[in-house]
Amino acid sequence: MNKKASIIQIAVNKTDVESIKYLAKTELGLVNKELRKKCWPMLVRNYTNYEKVKEQCITIDEKESQQILVDVNRTRKHLPKDIGDYEKEKFMSELYDVIVAVLERNPDLRYYQGFNMVCSVLLITLGKDDAIMVAEYLALGPLRDMLQTGLEPALERLLMVRDIVAVRDVKLYRHLESIGIMPTAHFALSWIMTWCADAINDIDDAARIFDFLLASVDDIDMCAYICASIILSRKGQLLAFGEDIDAAYITLSEFPHTNINVIINNALTLYNASFLFRIMQKSYHCLTELRHRVSETTLTIANTVVPTLEFTRWTALVSSP
Repeated sequence: MNKKASIIQIAVNKTDVESIKYLAKTELGLVNKELRKKCWPMLVRNYTNYEKVKEQCITIDEKESQQILVDVNRTRKHLPKDIGDYEKEKFMSELYDVIVAVLERNPDLRYYQGFNMVCSVLLITLGKDDAIMVAEYLALGPLRDMLQTGLEPALERLLMVRDIVAVRDVKLYRHLESIGIMPTAHFALSWIMTWCADAINDIDDAARIFDFLLASVDDIDMCAYICASIILSRKGQLLAFGEDIDAAYITLSEFPHTNINVIINNALTLYNASFLFRIMQKSYHCLTELRHRVSETTLTIANTVVPTLEFTRWTALVSSP
């Protein structure tokens, strides 16, 4: 067991979820399948925006069931090449069970195409029982809006991807806009809806992305930062293609061969920069409100509480840019 794996195991033994969250976001993530089986359930149980309605089992309708079966069958291409037909059939049967279990226990949810890919990564990593549990937490948390209203929330996150790229790299954004790829960024829709699982053929890379996103579930938009990081990582290629929109689309539709840790680290950098900006923006609004209130109460305070000279200095300080 390597050093990081040992540290993660200690955190698991202590039920130290905050340390596990931190370790999941750093180099190598949660390291291996065995540790993920222990850590992923712990991470989602710590999710603060989990909403469980009163459980009432239903039977999903035939149309929805058939769509799930079709999509489950499509996951066959993502399975490891070295597993036999029996294992593949067993996996697909269990994947169907995982999806249906979540939907039947939560009648306000509706299946969307892509949820099967999220569940497939959970099933490969955790096994059926824990996959159902984690999938339900995600369905009632960060994926809830897409399981209730469909594409609209995903399209809103695409706008976030656009904005992040535009702020981080104006040159790249303007180039993509000039050839018609931006502002819609529809090529990234499946990334948002599947947590990139549909674009990644290597299960270890997919699990590494899930480490990061499961450790970040209190911010349901974190996947948008992963998507923006992927786009920004292809800058050299995209600019080199010039006006060739087909080449750009092909490049963007394929997950980059860049070290997955680089993608995640850059996403975290983008998120932290954005978080700082949001704090500054909130502080600015608070200061603006304070200035407004000060201007309304200046006369009262000056006459009753603060000596004129000191009040003038204080007002100037608060009102300064």
